[in-house]
Amino acid sequence: MNEVQENGDVAEEAVITNGVHDEEPNDEVQTKEDLDENIDDTKLTNLQISNIDASEVDDDTQVKLKGDLIGETMYSESFVVKTLLRFNKLEWSQDLEEDLCFIWDMTVEPDVCDYLFDVSFPSLVCDVILTETVNRLTEILIGILSNICISKNAQELMPEQIDIVLSFTHSDDPFILIQVMRFIKVMCHNTSDLSFINGDLLDKICFILSNSMNVQLLGNAMDAICRITDDKKLDLKMMNGNLFKSCLEGFKTICDCESNTEFNIYRLDNIKSTTNHWLQILVNICTYVSNSTELDFLLDIDELTDEALQIVNNILISYQEDVEFELCCDDLSFTIKTLNYVSPILNAHNHKLFFTLLNIMPQLIDDQEFYKNICNDFVELLCYFISIFNVNNLKEKGLSSNHLVILEFIKNFNLDCSYKYVDNLNNMIKIITVGPDD
Repeated sequence: MNEVQENGDVAEEAVITNGVHDEEPNDEVQTKEDLDENIDDTKLTNLQISNIDASEVDDDTQVKLKGDLIGETMYSESFVVKTLLRFNKLEWSQDLEEDLCFIWDMTVEPDVCDYLFDVSFPSLVCDVILTETVNRLTEILIGILSNICISKNAQELMPEQIDIVLSFTHSDDPFILIQVMRFIKVMCHNTSDLSFINGDLLDKICFILSNSMNVQLLGNAMDAICRITDDKKLDLKMMNGNLFKSCLEGFKTICDCESNTEFNIYRLDNIKSTTNHWLQILVNICTYVSNSTELDFLLDIDELTDEALQIVNNILISYQEDVEFELCCDDLSFTIKTLNYVSPILNAHNHKLFFTLLNIMPQLIDDQEFYKNICNDFVELLCYFISIFNVNNLKEKGLSSNHLVILEFIKNFNLDCSYKYVDNLNNMIKIITVGPDD
């Protein structure tokens, strides 16, 4: 895994619970207090045995309850069994929905996940979703299964069980699709075996990215592509330009959907994580490009390069405009590392990026500690752009003596003379200062 990926890895998927639909993505574990708002008093009385804080129970009571507890939790086995037995004669109701959502919340506990796996929950899920037509039921069951696979080894699932869940990429229900995308992410985590990924599945994800207007679904689909292409897990033969094009379209749609906000869209929580996913996809794609000799694939990526780099430029500009610059240093660092990695591979000739980098410099210089951490990548990136541009051309684009102060500062900041393009920086400063040699 390259350096950019190590620094930009998306954190391991948090367990998601979702007793009710939220308008915005919600990866936070739902608390008992949240759940209480959706359960009437009678129902809560029935569930109290399953939702007691261990600190609230004395030793004698714990001994009496121990035979019904799941592992080291205070959750009841009998509650789970009674709920699952209702599938024998399934009648969808709000009561059953609440019970299943409660089990969904319970899967934040690894012991609960182990227990559900032991009682053949994956097999039960597949039987139910194949025969029932209630979308909310399908969504909840796939969501629970995804949580179980986070705790358990997802590869323990039978191939036919995986195929059944993935068949729901054909669904037109966005909430089901969100959970299927989460399932794909879990299946791709910590494994190099992507034998369950085929061309039809990739086409379905690309279709979602190109056509959906649901921000939460788009974000999960991009995260799924991020995991699928991480560390060249996906067979190079399956890579194509449409995959990258769809990610571009999906990311632009997400930004357009949030563009009416008064805030910097790249700093919104949901956009922030999706931006990092998109940058990681760019890194992953470039890793494939550097190892590919497939002409059609390389030409497709080449046609999309300018558009991709313009998005990166917009992201960099957002840091320049951010009034809380110090709070986004990690994200900026990842953006710089990404650009430093992909620019030579894509043969980037984007003068706008060069000037945006120069314009960000004063803010970086103000934060000396951060600049020390990012200096090497930042300077190497600037040196790369200087190496591919004609100085006179840059002057026509706006390079002036005002930028000389910045370039001199970079040069004097313990510059590593082993940089591939460092001579170009020294030469540019000389040309701006005294003119070219005769």
